Amino acid sequence: MSDPPRAPWLSSAPPWQVEVSADLLRDLGALVDAVPVVEVPGAPLALAEMVALRANRYVPLFGWGPTRDEARRAAALVTWAFRADGDARALEHALVMTTHPAMGTAALQHLGEAVAAGVAPTYMADLALGAVALLGGGDGLRRSVATAMSGAPSRAELVQRVRAVGGGDVGSWREHYQSLCEAASGAPAGGALAVSRAWFEWVLARRWSGLDALSSADTQGLDAAARWLVASARWVAGEPGAREEMTAVVESGISEVQATLPRLTAVLARDLAEVFAHPWALRWSHLQCAAARDHASVAIRTWLHAASEEEVEVAETGSRALGPEPSRAGRAAVEARQRAGDFLLDWFVPTREARARVDAWAAKALRVHHRLLGASLVASALREVTP
Repeated sequence: MSDPPRAPWLSSAPPWQVEVSADLLRDLGALVDAVPVVEVPGAPLALAEMVALRANRYVPLFGWGPTRDEARRAAALVTWAFRADGDARALEHALVMTTHPAMGTAALQHLGEAVAAGVAPTYMADLALGAVALLGGGDGLRRSVATAMSGAPSRAELVQRVRAVGGGDVGSWREHYQSLCEAASGAPAGGALAVSRAWFEWVLARRWSGLDALSSADTQGLDAAARWLVASARWVAGEPGAREEMTAVVESGISEVQATLPRLTAVLARDLAEVFAHPWALRWSHLQCAAARDHASVAIRTWLHAASEEEVEVAETGSRALGPEPSRAGRAAVEARQRAGDFLLDWFVPTREARARVDAWAAKALRVHHRLLGASLVASALREVTP
């Protein structure tokens, strides 16, 4: 494997070599002698390092290029974030250091190009994707990092999964579902993408066929993140033993990195507490949404059928009665019946409060899903970078 090309921003002064404002230094006075450039923060986090993070004097993930030393630094940053005696806001600081305001995701894009060209190993792409997911990055950041890694053919399915499985932060649930449908169309049946699509169909679209697909899925060949979706869907349906299964999936998903990242257990315990809160209220809200969707679908189907009728009913008196006039929206729905079925019949839920409760729970469940996916990616990368 040849050496990766030198990053263009390293030819001159790197963007993290910025001067700290004089006003900030004057306010700090004698508390800080000098503000360093942070690569991996210390434990505990020093005041000078905190000022450096605020002043953007830090090296982002793979800022020095796609090298083995940078992979070790990225692993050290993730390890620092989940130290048992780490700073209370360590996860937030580490997540900030994944990108840089002056560069955006340029360093990760450079890494993705190197992996796609074969001059950098694929575990570096896994480490970047896993670090962002494990640290709790939002939809927008995960999508940006996944787009940067999309050039590697061996990571195509993983990239599609990271980009499509989301919602609540950037884009709507329906947009993510459409992305999942496109990604799952070329993926093997019963895989992680198919499971993610079925989870969306059951939890968010209230389709019982999605629950049937998840119940019949073979979980032996799935990773912990996909098995979590299967177990959480069964929990929403109220099946016995689903909560214990969800807990067991989380424990098995982090078992390999639990010793290296001890704080991850506490972070996921907090996430699980939010997911398991008010189970009967969630199931009642989910049933309300399903019932509202069923009533709306019957009304819409009846209206579409009546709007497309060519013959006009004749009253007993012999006079012709006016039938419903199809509007422009009605004609478009009749011409594109499948599109009307996907949107109007499955995503139209007038019960807004119940829908908001289900959507909020889905966002929490997907946060656990991405942490588990990130844990598996980081675990595989740590095996490569650890001597």
